[in-house]
Amino acid sequence: MLQQRAISSVFIVLLTLGPAIFGRSIFSVLVALIFSLIVNEFETMLRQAGHRPLRGFGYPVLLALMGAVVFQLWERWAAALITGVVIVPFILIMFREDHRGALTDWALTVVSALYIALPAVHFILLRDLRGPLNNFINQIDATGGWQAPAGLPTAVGLGWYLLAQLVTWLTDVGAYVCGRRWGRRKLAPRISPGKSVEGMIGGLTLGGLTALLCDQAFGLPISPALALVIGVGLSGLGQLGDLAESLIKRQAGVKDSSTIIPGHGGVFDRLDSLLIVATATYYLARAFN
Repeated sequence: MLQQRAISSVFIVLLTLGPAIFGRSIFSVLVALIFSLIVNEFETMLRQAGHRPLRGFGYPVLLALMGAVVFQLWERWAAALITGVVIVPFILIMFREDHRGALTDWALTVVSALYIALPAVHFILLRDLRGPLNNFINQIDATGGWQAPAGLPTAVGLGWYLLAQLVTWLTDVGAYVCGRRWGRRKLAPRISPGKSVEGMIGGLTLGGLTALLCDQAFGLPISPALALVIGVGLSGLGQLGDLAESLIKRQAGVKDSSTIIPGHGGVFDRLDSLLIVATATYYLARAFN
Protein backbone atom coordinates (compact mmCIF):
# COMPACT_ATOMS: atom_id res chain seq x y z
CA MET A 1 0.00 0.00 0.00
CA LEU A 2 2.78 2.44 0.91
CA GLN A 3 4.57 1.59 -2.32
CA GLN A 4 1.39 2.30 -4.31
CA ARG A 5 0.86 5.64 -2.56
CA ALA A 6 4.49 6.61 -3.11
CA ILE A 7 4.37 5.70 -6.79
CA SER A 8 1.17 7.66 -7.41
CA SER A 9 2.49 10.67 -5.46
CA VAL A 10 5.79 10.64 -7.35
CA PHE A 11 3.87 10.42 -10.62
CA ILE A 12 1.83 13.52 -9.77
CA VAL A 13 4.94 15.39 -8.60
CA LEU A 14 6.80 14.60 -11.83
CA LEU A 15 3.75 15.38 -13.93
CA THR A 16 3.52 18.91 -12.56
CA LEU A 17 7.24 19.45 -11.90
CA GLY A 18 8.60 18.98 -15.43
CA PRO A 19 6.44 21.65 -17.09
CA ALA A 20 7.04 23.94 -14.09
CA ILE A 21 10.70 23.95 -15.08
CA PHE A 22 10.52 23.99 -18.85
CA GLY A 23 7.72 26.30 -19.89
CA ARG A 24 5.02 28.65 -18.65
CA SER A 25 2.62 27.89 -21.51
CA ILE A 26 2.97 24.12 -21.15
CA PHE A 27 2.60 24.36 -17.38
CA SER A 28 -0.55 26.49 -17.69
CA VAL A 29 -2.15 24.07 -20.14
CA LEU A 30 -1.29 21.09 -17.93
CA VAL A 31 -2.69 22.78 -14.82
CA ALA A 32 -5.89 23.59 -16.74
CA LEU A 33 -6.26 19.96 -17.85
CA ILE A 34 -5.58 18.51 -14.41
CA PHE A 35 -7.96 20.87 -12.68
CA SER A 36 -10.63 20.25 -15.33
CA LEU A 37 -10.57 16.62 -14.24
CA ILE A 38 -10.98 17.71 -10.62
CA VAL A 39 -13.94 19.93 -11.61
CA ASN A 40 -15.61 16.90 -13.16
CA GLU A 41 -14.91 14.73 -10.11
CA PHE A 42 -16.22 17.36 -7.68
CA GLU A 43 -19.39 17.94 -9.69
CA THR A 44 -19.98 14.19 -9.99
CA MET A 45 -19.65 13.71 -6.23
CA LEU A 46 -22.11 16.53 -5.54
CA ARG A 47 -24.64 14.93 -7.86
CA GLN A 48 -24.12 11.55 -6.21
CA ALA A 49 -24.98 13.27 -2.92
CA GLY A 50 -28.34 14.30 -4.42
CA HIS A 51 -27.52 17.92 -5.25
CA ARG A 52 -27.95 19.66 -8.58
CA PRO A 53 -25.18 22.21 -9.13
CA LEU A 54 -25.12 23.82 -12.56
CA ARG A 55 -23.65 21.23 -14.87
CA GLY A 56 -20.25 22.20 -16.24
CA PHE A 57 -20.18 25.66 -14.65
CA GLY A 58 -16.75 25.04 -13.12
CA TYR A 59 -15.04 24.72 -16.52
CA PRO A 60 -15.54 28.28 -17.79
CA VAL A 61 -14.78 29.60 -14.30
CA LEU A 62 -11.49 27.69 -14.27
CA LEU A 63 -10.54 28.93 -17.75
CA ALA A 64 -11.58 32.52 -17.07
CA LEU A 65 -9.64 32.83 -13.82
CA MET A 66 -6.57 31.06 -15.18
CA GLY A 67 -6.73 33.14 -18.35
CA ALA A 68 -6.68 36.32 -16.30
CA VAL A 69 -3.43 35.17 -14.68
CA VAL A 70 -1.79 33.85 -17.84
CA PHE A 71 -2.48 37.09 -19.75
CA GLN A 72 -1.47 39.37 -16.87
CA LEU A 73 -5.00 40.60 -16.13
CA TRP A 74 -5.46 39.10 -12.68
CA GLU A 75 -5.02 42.24 -10.60
CA ARG A 76 -7.36 44.20 -12.86
CA TRP A 77 -10.13 41.66 -13.35
CA ALA A 78 -10.02 39.23 -10.40
CA ALA A 79 -12.68 41.00 -8.33
CA ALA A 80 -15.04 41.32 -11.31
CA LEU A 81 -14.61 37.67 -12.32
CA ILE A 82 -15.21 36.34 -8.80
CA THR A 83 -18.26 38.58 -8.45
CA GLY A 84 -19.59 37.11 -11.68
CA VAL A 85 -19.00 33.58 -10.38
CA VAL A 86 -21.26 34.41 -7.43
CA ILE A 87 -24.04 36.23 -9.30
CA VAL A 88 -24.36 34.41 -12.65
CA PRO A 89 -25.27 30.94 -11.29
CA PHE A 90 -27.98 32.46 -9.07
CA ILE A 91 -29.59 34.05 -12.12
CA LEU A 92 -29.38 30.81 -14.09
CA ILE A 93 -30.87 28.75 -11.27
CA MET A 94 -33.75 31.24 -10.93
CA PHE A 95 -34.90 30.24 -14.40
CA ARG A 96 -35.08 26.54 -13.61
CA GLU A 97 -38.55 25.05 -13.63
CA ASP A 98 -37.87 23.08 -10.45
CA HIS A 99 -36.69 25.29 -7.58
CA ARG A 100 -36.37 22.58 -4.95
CA GLY A 101 -33.02 22.99 -3.24
CA ALA A 102 -32.28 26.05 -5.36
CA LEU A 103 -30.29 27.92 -2.71
CA THR A 104 -28.22 24.86 -1.86
CA ASP A 105 -27.51 24.19 -5.53
CA TRP A 106 -26.50 27.82 -6.08
CA ALA A 107 -24.15 27.78 -3.07
CA LEU A 108 -22.59 24.48 -4.12
CA THR A 109 -22.15 25.70 -7.70
CA VAL A 110 -20.25 28.75 -6.49
CA VAL A 111 -18.20 26.99 -3.82
CA SER A 112 -17.22 24.01 -5.96
CA ALA A 113 -16.13 26.27 -8.84
CA LEU A 114 -14.02 28.56 -6.67
CA TYR A 115 -12.64 25.74 -4.51
CA ILE A 116 -11.01 24.30 -7.63
CA ALA A 117 -10.34 27.37 -9.79
CA LEU A 118 -8.68 29.57 -7.16
CA PRO A 119 -5.98 27.02 -6.24
CA ALA A 120 -5.32 26.48 -9.96
CA VAL A 121 -4.73 30.22 -10.31
CA HIS A 122 -2.29 30.15 -7.41
CA PHE A 123 -0.23 27.40 -9.05
CA ILE A 124 0.58 29.88 -11.82
CA LEU A 125 0.96 32.86 -9.50
CA LEU A 126 3.36 30.91 -7.28
CA ARG A 127 5.54 29.76 -10.16
CA ASP A 128 5.56 33.29 -11.62
CA LEU A 129 7.10 34.88 -8.51
CA ARG A 130 10.10 36.89 -9.64
CA GLY A 131 13.59 37.05 -8.22
CA PRO A 132 16.92 35.17 -8.32
CA LEU A 133 18.19 32.61 -5.81
CA ASN A 134 21.85 32.65 -6.91
CA ASN A 135 22.27 28.86 -6.80
CA PHE A 136 21.41 25.80 -8.86
CA ILE A 137 17.69 26.68 -8.78
CA ASN A 138 18.56 29.91 -10.58
CA GLN A 139 20.43 27.88 -13.22
CA ILE A 140 17.54 25.46 -13.67
CA ASP A 141 15.10 28.35 -14.05
CA ALA A 142 17.33 30.05 -16.64
CA THR A 143 18.00 26.83 -18.55
CA GLY A 144 14.33 25.84 -18.59
CA GLY A 145 13.37 28.99 -20.45
CA TRP A 146 10.40 29.89 -18.26
CA GLN A 147 8.77 32.84 -20.01
CA ALA A 148 8.29 35.19 -17.07
CA PRO A 149 6.53 38.54 -17.35
CA ALA A 150 8.98 41.32 -18.26
CA GLY A 151 11.71 38.72 -18.81
CA LEU A 152 12.69 38.66 -15.14
CA PRO A 153 14.08 35.52 -13.43
CA THR A 154 11.56 33.38 -11.55
CA ALA A 155 13.91 31.17 -9.57
CA VAL A 156 12.20 32.28 -6.35
CA GLY A 157 8.89 31.00 -7.73
CA LEU A 158 10.46 27.68 -8.68
CA GLY A 159 12.08 27.30 -5.24
CA TRP A 160 8.84 27.92 -3.37
CA TYR A 161 6.90 25.73 -5.80
CA LEU A 162 9.30 22.86 -5.16
CA LEU A 163 8.93 23.40 -1.42
CA ALA A 164 5.14 23.20 -1.67
CA GLN A 165 5.30 20.00 -3.71
CA LEU A 166 7.84 18.25 -1.47
CA VAL A 167 6.21 19.28 1.82
CA THR A 168 2.85 17.98 0.56
CA TRP A 169 4.27 14.71 -0.72
CA LEU A 170 6.43 13.91 2.32
CA THR A 171 3.70 14.95 4.76
CA ASP A 172 1.52 12.27 3.20
CA VAL A 173 4.34 9.73 3.51
CA GLY A 174 5.09 10.69 7.12
CA ALA A 175 1.43 10.59 8.14
CA TYR A 176 0.90 7.20 6.50
CA VAL A 177 4.03 5.56 7.94
CA CYS A 178 3.58 6.88 11.49
CA GLY A 179 -0.13 6.19 11.42
CA ARG A 180 0.38 2.59 10.37
CA ARG A 181 3.20 2.04 12.85
CA TRP A 182 2.05 3.92 15.96
CA GLY A 183 -1.50 5.10 15.23
CA ARG A 184 -3.79 4.57 18.23
CA ARG A 185 -5.92 7.68 18.72
CA LYS A 186 -8.36 8.61 15.96
CA LEU A 187 -7.94 12.11 14.57
CA ALA A 188 -11.37 12.64 13.00
CA PRO A 189 -13.26 9.34 13.12
CA ARG A 190 -16.51 10.77 11.75
CA ILE A 191 -14.72 12.14 8.69
CA SER A 192 -11.81 9.77 8.02
CA PRO A 193 -11.61 6.79 10.40
CA GLY A 194 -8.20 5.73 9.10
CA LYS A 195 -6.38 8.89 10.19
CA SER A 196 -4.75 9.08 13.60
CA VAL A 197 -3.26 11.73 15.86
CA GLU A 198 0.08 9.92 15.68
CA GLY A 199 -0.07 9.99 11.88
CA MET A 200 -0.82 13.70 11.95
CA ILE A 201 2.21 14.33 14.18
CA GLY A 202 4.38 12.25 11.87
CA GLY A 203 3.19 14.28 8.90
CA LEU A 204 3.80 17.59 10.68
CA THR A 205 7.29 16.49 11.69
CA LEU A 206 8.36 15.35 8.26
CA GLY A 207 6.71 18.37 6.63
CA GLY A 208 8.64 20.74 8.88
CA LEU A 209 11.94 18.97 8.26
CA THR A 210 11.28 18.95 4.51
CA ALA A 211 10.76 22.72 4.45
CA LEU A 212 13.95 23.16 6.49
CA LEU A 213 15.93 21.08 4.00
CA CYS A 214 14.37 22.93 1.07
CA ASP A 215 15.37 26.24 2.62
CA GLN A 216 18.96 25.08 2.98
CA ALA A 217 19.13 23.47 -0.45
CA PHE A 218 17.36 26.18 -2.44
CA GLY A 219 18.61 29.25 -0.58
CA LEU A 220 15.15 30.68 0.03
CA PRO A 221 15.07 34.14 1.66
CA ILE A 222 13.97 32.86 5.08
CA SER A 223 15.76 31.72 8.23
CA PRO A 224 16.01 28.02 9.16
CA ALA A 225 13.70 28.55 12.15
CA LEU A 226 11.08 30.24 9.97
CA ALA A 227 11.39 27.50 7.35
CA LEU A 228 10.65 24.90 10.01
CA VAL A 229 7.58 26.81 11.20
CA ILE A 230 6.37 27.30 7.63
CA GLY A 231 6.82 23.60 6.90
CA VAL A 232 4.79 22.56 9.94
CA GLY A 233 2.09 25.09 9.06
CA LEU A 234 1.87 23.98 5.42
CA SER A 235 1.85 20.36 6.52
CA GLY A 236 -1.08 21.06 8.82
CA LEU A 237 -2.97 22.88 6.07
CA GLY A 238 -2.34 20.00 3.69
CA GLN A 239 -3.76 17.52 6.17
CA LEU A 240 -6.82 19.76 6.60
CA GLY A 241 -7.22 19.76 2.83
CA ASP A 242 -7.12 15.97 2.87
CA LEU A 243 -9.77 15.88 5.60
CA ALA A 244 -11.92 18.37 3.68
CA GLU A 245 -11.99 16.10 0.65
CA SER A 246 -12.72 13.12 2.90
CA LEU A 247 -15.76 14.98 4.24
CA ILE A 248 -16.93 15.71 0.69
CA LYS A 249 -16.59 12.03 -0.23
CA ARG A 250 -18.38 10.94 2.95
CA GLN A 251 -21.26 13.29 2.18
CA ALA A 252 -21.41 11.89 -1.35
CA GLY A 253 -21.19 8.30 -0.13
CA VAL A 254 -18.15 7.40 -2.25
CA LYS A 255 -14.74 5.96 -1.40
CA ASP A 256 -12.76 7.78 -4.10
CA SER A 257 -13.41 10.92 -6.14
CA SER A 258 -13.18 8.77 -9.29
CA THR A 259 -11.40 5.71 -10.68
CA ILE A 260 -9.28 7.52 -13.26
CA ILE A 261 -6.04 6.36 -11.58
CA PRO A 262 -6.32 2.57 -11.24
CA GLY A 263 -5.83 1.52 -7.64
CA HIS A 264 -5.40 5.11 -6.44
CA GLY A 265 -8.76 6.83 -6.94
CA GLY A 266 -9.13 10.17 -8.65
CA VAL A 267 -7.03 13.21 -9.38
CA PHE A 268 -8.78 15.08 -6.56
CA ASP A 269 -7.68 12.31 -4.17
CA ARG A 270 -4.06 12.85 -5.13
CA LEU A 271 -4.07 16.66 -5.12
CA ASP A 272 -6.50 17.52 -2.32
CA SER A 273 -3.68 18.59 0.00
CA LEU A 274 -1.62 20.41 -2.64
CA LEU A 275 -4.57 22.63 -3.56
CA ILE A 276 -4.42 24.20 -0.11
CA VAL A 277 -0.63 24.07 0.31
CA ALA A 278 0.21 25.73 -3.02
CA THR A 279 -2.28 28.53 -2.35
CA ALA A 280 -0.91 29.20 1.14
CA THR A 281 2.69 28.97 -0.10
CA TYR A 282 2.09 31.77 -2.58
CA TYR A 283 1.07 34.21 0.15
CA LEU A 284 3.87 33.11 2.45
CA ALA A 285 6.37 33.58 -0.37
CA ARG A 286 4.97 37.05 -1.08
CA ALA A 287 5.26 37.94 2.59
CA PHE A 288 8.84 36.74 3.06
CA ASN A 289 10.32 37.22 -0.41
